[in-house]
Amino acid sequence: MKIVLRVKELRKDQQLTQEELARSLNISRQSLISLEQGRWLPSLPLILEVARFFNRPVEDVITVERLDDVALERSVLDKGVDRGVDKGAEALPPTANLIVHPAWGTVRPPANLRLLEQKLIIEILLPGFTSSQIDLEVTDRHLIVEATNPTPNSSTIETIEENEQTRLVATEFSFQRAWRQFDLPLGVIPASAKAKLEHGILTISLNLREPGRPISHHFQPE
Repeated sequence: MKIVLRVKELRKDQQLTQEELARSLNISRQSLISLEQGRWLPSLPLILEVARFFNRPVEDVITVERLDDVALERSVLDKGVDRGVDKGAEALPPTANLIVHPAWGTVRPPANLRLLEQKLIIEILLPGFTSSQIDLEVTDRHLIVEATNPTPNSSTIETIEENEQTRLVATEFSFQRAWRQFDLPLGVIPASAKAKLEHGILTISLNLREPGRPISHHFQPE
């Protein structure tokens, strides 16, 4: 996996010095140098802040140029595991028509992040899940996505009688779990969170407060 940060390119396009950009992002100049040289990977809030500062989509700030473990997990979710069979399957009669999968674990579903004017959009790949199987929790700092779904796992063979013929049947059942946590940028309004599941993609939207707008609460003494 190769992660490419384009902070230096964006800074030079705007003809900014390292001191000016570091001050605008509220980080040290040394941190910015490490960031531009690829010696330090920024947090999600910092990536979003860079995107907002330059008024560019997140994809223009950071990209992944090669498949990684997340892409492998996506392949597993999309196609099912076909990279081998359970060793126990070798002892089965050749007439047994079985689907044998390795055990499912907790997967980290891949996601897209998009920053609009005053809104954060998160798209998460969750094929095979329904809305009732997905649980979402959001605070002003974190978003947690958790999903569970019955899916084939281990094989059990039983013999049944049907029309005086005996055949082998495989019954497979277990639970698949997907989980991911996102660190949210400052200014997120948790109460504005909305989610929609369509075609295996969960889309979550969160409104952002206007920059520099303080949070106030008026009250009077008793």
